Amino acid sequence: RPNTIVLITIWLWAAVTPLAGLISNTVLLIAALASISFMGAVWNIAGNTIYFRLVPDRLIGRVSSVGSMTGFGALPVGALAAGLMVQAFGPTTAGLMAGALMLVLAAVTTAVPSVRRGPAV
Repeated sequence: RPNTIVLITIWLWAAVTPLAGLISNTVLLIAALASISFMGAVWNIAGNTIYFRLVPDRLIGRVSSVGSMTGFGALPVGALAAGLMVQAFGPTTAGLMAGALMLVLAAVTTAVPSVRRGPAV
């Protein structure tokens, strides 16, 4: 079920994100960041599966473009926020703060009943 995959990936993401601020070994840091990227890809596939099941065919293009605009629009904002956080607090604290934010997002996502149940098949 795609909703279960979404929940698992967001919790794994929340668990690995703070490691980016704590790991000083380059190889381990690359492995942690690669796993975050892999979870992002899995999240995207599961999320798209859900909305392809829920959105009528005639609206897929519009829904997809709004999702892309929102997602790709958030990337530079996140990069700016991350840079400011690292500059203000240092990489360790910034990584822990990002991990705390991911934990909050995971908890909120898990609390939504429609995410836990998933779409009707």
